[in-house]
Amino acid sequence: MRDKLELIETVLQDNSGAVDRNIVSLDIILTQLARFFRTTFSSTSSDKKGREFTEPLDAALRISITLMEMIDKGTVGLDDKLAVEWRGIYEKFLGPYREYTDRLDA
Repeated sequence: MRDKLELIETVLQDNSGAVDRNIVSLDIILTQLARFFRTTFSSTSSDKKGREFTEPLDAALRISITLMEMIDKGTVGLDDKLAVEWRGIYEKFLGPYREYTDRLDA
């Protein structure tokens, strides 16, 4: 596991210019990834319900949407269509999509 984290760190350092241009998106991805692991592993229930189900689902969809939006900023392609589609799925099942804060229920 440590090797994978070090690999990510190396890739980010080697691409520092791109990282600087995408720092907000990377921050969202890393914050949501931590949130996903924290909320997924905090419960040992095999049949999650309520908030213990929606929290990791929310994080996973946010990561997916952000990754698709990061691929390129040029013409509308499959990545942009997927981001729009996943945002629609998010809103259908979890409500209005808004920027993440630590207190979504605030």
